[in-house]
Amino acid sequence: MHGAPCTYKTQNLNMATVTIKDAVKTYPGNVQALHGISIEIEDGELIVMVGPSGCGKSTMLRMVAGLETVTSGDIHINGEWVNKKEPADRDIAMVFQNYALYPHMSVYQNMAYGLKNRKIPKDQIEQRVQDTAKILELEEFLKRKPKELSGGQRQRVAMGRAIVREPKVFLFDEPLSNLDAKLRVQMRLEIKRLQDRLGVTTIYVTHDQVEAMTLGHRLLLMNEGRVEQIGTPLEVYEKPQTLFVAGFIGSPSMNLIPVRLDPSGNQVILGESLPLPLNNFENIVNGDSSVTLGMRPEHLEACETENALMFLQVELLEKLGADTVVYGSLDQTDTALTVRLSGIHPVDTGDRLPVTITPEHLHIFDSDTGNRLN
Repeated sequence: MHGAPCTYKTQNLNMATVTIKDAVKTYPGNVQALHGISIEIEDGELIVMVGPSGCGKSTMLRMVAGLETVTSGDIHINGEWVNKKEPADRDIAMVFQNYALYPHMSVYQNMAYGLKNRKIPKDQIEQRVQDTAKILELEEFLKRKPKELSGGQRQRVAMGRAIVREPKVFLFDEPLSNLDAKLRVQMRLEIKRLQDRLGVTTIYVTHDQVEAMTLGHRLLLMNEGRVEQIGTPLEVYEKPQTLFVAGFIGSPSMNLIPVRLDPSGNQVILGESLPLPLNNFENIVNGDSSVTLGMRPEHLEACETENALMFLQVELLEKLGADTVVYGSLDQTDTALTVRLSGIHPVDTGDRLPVTITPEHLHIFDSDTGNRLN
């Protein structure tokens, strides 16, 4: 897809806020899937709910859609309480992972079906379907059945069926999971373009952190039915508030190393005696405290021996062209460390690689609570 010129009547789209307050979901047997989720989603905002499988993100989305009941808490769409409203009465449109297209209908019929059920006049249906098909570059496929389409084309039809309805809110539930890697990147860009173009409030669920980072205006990170952090992609990357977020966001994931905080607050000690300088933390943690140190692989830099803060015994390399990922263990400790170096770097298995990192790129977490300290 190349982003066809937009003729869609975006000014006619209903826009909305979504407010989720203290949303709890408990299943029979007192199995609690969600533990009080709260977020204010602004008009026209794209929020990505992200987290590992089983964290409750799809359950939360289905509660917004009305496909799951709310055990307690409140959901408002444009200021209206919708807990007891039927899905058809919430003015939302949902795009599923499995497309959910009618196999016996053509692309045109699939896109027009919901409008016909709502008794929209024929000429309006024709206009909406044709405009949407142009946006999604589906014009030449309107007479085809779903079985004659590729996975990416079917997903575009599913998106088109949502767009023609002109809903207040779009809900996406893992929509790209069934596509291959190249097509996922392409469709991700198209979803971003569409959301920017149409300006419809959107909630997007994924377990893929790259999708989350590239699509979302803000992210809601979930773990075991709880909110770990809400923030822009950059905020979440630069200042993860918990050990879970630190380990989840970033590829390769952040190095998380148990260390001791020196009583001075000016350094942490790795292993028995490897010190790393810090900005002063004495007002946050007192004494010879156990904390967890976080270092992103891309913030560790190869350097001259005399400038090294530590040395890495290189055990494995991934030469990716644009980057070189180095895996090994630190001298003086048994600590595993991953370093991501820019470009093609002259390093080999068995080398002793001198590395450094600036204090502002060090993250300190309470090892017991998992909460950020700096």
